[in-house]
Amino acid sequence: MAKHLEQEDAMLRGYPDVARELKANNGRLLNEMEELTKRTIIAKSDPALHQEQVRY
Repeated sequence: MAKHLEQEDAMLRGYPDVARELKANNGRLLNEMEELTKRTIIAKSDPALHQEQVRY
């Protein structure tokens, strides 16, 4: 994912349950992804996406 991101911040759109899970436990999963990518990641819910789809 990191090599496809040109900007410092990234918005990750996913099915509402997926976005909620990413934000759970004080954003533990988002924090891990930010450490790996060296980017700030913002999770947004998008009910139009299938639960297995993610857009960034």
